[in-house]
Amino acid sequence: MRGRRLEAVSAVFVGIFALVAPLRAATLMVTNTADSGPGSLRQAILDSNASVGIVDTITFNVSGAGCVGSPAVCTIAPITVLPAISDPMTLDATTQPGYSGSPLVQIITSSLSDGLLVTAGGTTIQGLSVSGFTFGIRLTTNGSNTIQGNWIGLRADGSQGGNSEGIHVSSSGNQIGGAGPAQRNIVSTNLSGIVVDANGSNNSVQGNFVGTDPAGSTARPNGTGISINGSGNMIGGTTPGSGNLISGNGGTGLSIDGFSNFAQGNLIGTDATGTAPLPNGGFFSFGSAVGIAGVSNQLGGAASAAGNVVAFNVHKGVVVFSGTGNRIAGNSIHDNGDLGIDLGDDGITPNDPGDGDTGPNNLQNFPVLNLASISAGNVMVSGTLNSTPNTTFRVELFASAACDSSGYGEGQAYLGFTSVATDPNGNGAFGPVVFAIPGGLSVLTATATDPTGNTSEFSACFTASRAAQFYTLTPCRVVDTRNPVGSYGGPALQAGSDRTFVFGGQCAIPPSATAVAVNVVAVLPSDGPGFLTLFPGGTILPLAATINYNVGNIRANNAIIPLGALDDITVHCGQGTGSVHLVVDVNGYFQ
Repeated sequence: MRGRRLEAVSAVFVGIFALVAPLRAATLMVTNTADSGPGSLRQAILDSNASVGIVDTITFNVSGAGCVGSPAVCTIAPITVLPAISDPMTLDATTQPGYSGSPLVQIITSSLSDGLLVTAGGTTIQGLSVSGFTFGIRLTTNGSNTIQGNWIGLRADGSQGGNSEGIHVSSSGNQIGGAGPAQRNIVSTNLSGIVVDANGSNNSVQGNFVGTDPAGSTARPNGTGISINGSGNMIGGTTPGSGNLISGNGGTGLSIDGFSNFAQGNLIGTDATGTAPLPNGGFFSFGSAVGIAGVSNQLGGAASAAGNVVAFNVHKGVVVFSGTGNRIAGNSIHDNGDLGIDLGDDGITPNDPGDGDTGPNNLQNFPVLNLASISAGNVMVSGTLNSTPNTTFRVELFASAACDSSGYGEGQAYLGFTSVATDPNGNGAFGPVVFAIPGGLSVLTATATDPTGNTSEFSACFTASRAAQFYTLTPCRVVDTRNPVGSYGGPALQAGSDRTFVFGGQCAIPPSATAVAVNVVAVLPSDGPGFLTLFPGGTILPLAATINYNVGNIRANNAIIPLGALDDITVHCGQGTGSVHLVVDVNGYFQ
């Protein structure tokens, strides 16, 4: 009797152990191209879904019917939609014998909605070709999936298959591609390549070729390359290999509509080398390579590898359609068919005094360059900015081989930046600042970005003079309106008036000088506040003042002023009524 009780107790313990013993992940192998039954992909997904909470691995060793060529490419053509992946798994077609970087297993349809639908999260899909579906791969509900090494839209032989949307993401924390070549997805010949909808946040889309062949040298267009509508998503990155190639697409290469998304290190409109054209935008007579809407998105950045290359595209480089705080920084934007940066998609937006207008990126004013000279591989640049009063701006400088046909720039080589603080009237100046400049690039442009990330369009082009040098002079007085009436003396400057002085030939300034370094003094104005603006004779009055003052003050400021065609400088007196005396001492010139 006692023995029977012991046997019963042992049986109970065995049963309990069986209930609590951990279940082991299974390896499920796909061995045929059948739509269902043992060895089919459908059955493997069903079996893995049934192992709830266990990350099974589906491998491939497919042969027989549906496999042709050497190495054999095996085609799975579902009759009905495959089961949704509702439990985490790894679906690894790189295990197919003969795999060497190109898919040997393809899933093809001409009528079904989803190629692979993942609702579980925590799932890895790699090494497949998926084409012909409404959605090639769709990630919903739960995130943290990894999609790598697939061809989405291209068939395994490189021919067009297409999907309405190649990869559609409506969850968070997914990894699409990666920095290594083996992690790269080829997403081509779809109506839309990669779409992250409004529910998609904190996803990484990296290292993919979107709109090209697997070599990155020939266009295999999507309609649109990458569309981002969520928040906190990273498109590209600063680590080597993490940037996407977004080229050859029929419409927009990269569309960002959301908030706090980042696009860094991408090639947009070039081949995989970054040097040859593979433009976006060939399907339409309008558009842009990059379209931005929303708030606080960032194209590029301050880090050395953050800049994108946006080049050779059919239409505009970057358009900010709406929203504010969209930072465009440190990029190489050049050789596009229209403006490099356009706020509002309406052409050049002129600067307005005090920058009080609103619109995309608050229609941020751009800088005005007024001096640039190149010597010994360096460029020295000076300029002004009129914008929001009492604000510090980041002004970025760029160099290109030629100016855009509009007269306003693009920016092929990012040179660096300087900070510019505006005064109570919104005026600020910078320079001379010195940057290294690549050979063959002498056309300069600049952008301004305010503290909340609103970046301007490119400034008007300014061609730097070659081999210009600065020559110092013992400080010498050229203008003093307190002296008797004369060419360089009285009378005092009258409110609202201009007066021009010829500097060439004065104080040992040669007629060949291109600019002068001066100390400007406003002496005891009879009204205020006011300002003086010094600018090259024969040119248009700029917005930024050279010196600001108030009634009864004596104010001084150093400045570098280019000379006009007659070696002259015009002075504009901007005060309400009355007059002010002017003193100008020169301490050097550029030649």
